Amino acid sequence: AIAGEGEHSLFDLLGRLEEGAPVDDVAGLARRTERGIRANPRAPYIDDLDELPMPAWDLLPDFPYRFQPSLFSYPRTPVATVITSRGCPFSCSFCDRSTSGRKGRMHSVDYVVRMCRHLVELGVKHILFVDDLFTVRKQRVAEMCEAFLQEGFSFSWSCSSHPNLLDLDTLRLMRRAGCWQIAYGIESGSQRILDVVKREVRIPRMRETLRMTRAAGIRTKGFLMLGHPTETRESLAETEAFLRVAELDFCQITK
Repeated sequence: AIAGEGEHSLFDLLGRLEEGAPVDDVAGLARRTERGIRANPRAPYIDDLDELPMPAWDLLPDFPYRFQPSLFSYPRTPVATVITSRGCPFSCSFCDRSTSGRKGRMHSVDYVVRMCRHLVELGVKHILFVDDLFTVRKQRVAEMCEAFLQEGFSFSWSCSSHPNLLDLDTLRLMRRAGCWQIAYGIESGSQRILDVVKREVRIPRMRETLRMTRAAGIRTKGFLMLGHPTETRESLAETEAFLRVAELDFCQITK
């Protein structure tokens, strides 16, 4: 196993195995030995994501036609997923940031455009941007949307966002550039629970973000969870009441 971001360590490991060289100091490597399991310090973060090669979609059989993500996450097929950034600066208590950390690192807009252009050539009609937080830098989102429009891309796309990050002008630009749906981490309709698990979020701001998203012509999706620490029947009732009035087209509730 490799702990941390594994691209460099994986190829270091493969090269050493091919040469018959020792692997004891490969960054992030955990392995079984005669003396038991040995684990090296985690692999370092990759600061310049553009140094990585493009995804090898050509190695996937019948891509993109055999890829079938969740039925309600796209309006048309074929579909592809793309990650354009790593890391998240927020501090939601339930989130695991152990691989990519808190520091945001992003592919350049040019790199993203090249990925999307290649997917269009492969026949892709909808792209799921599955970054933890696609909209963490609003200026980058605007630059990406302008680049999509300049390229004349006709695919639709979806992404995830934090309730505090977007404004109406940016949302309208995203819609013009093909954005079909934005998924928001709502987590609970109880402000008391949000204060425990997602401290930056206030329900009135969340409602306003959902309203603006719909006003811009973009579908709204909400992720919620039941059974947070300190959850009670009263807080569950607050979440139920929130869902009765929230400007959501679709929600996904897990425990």
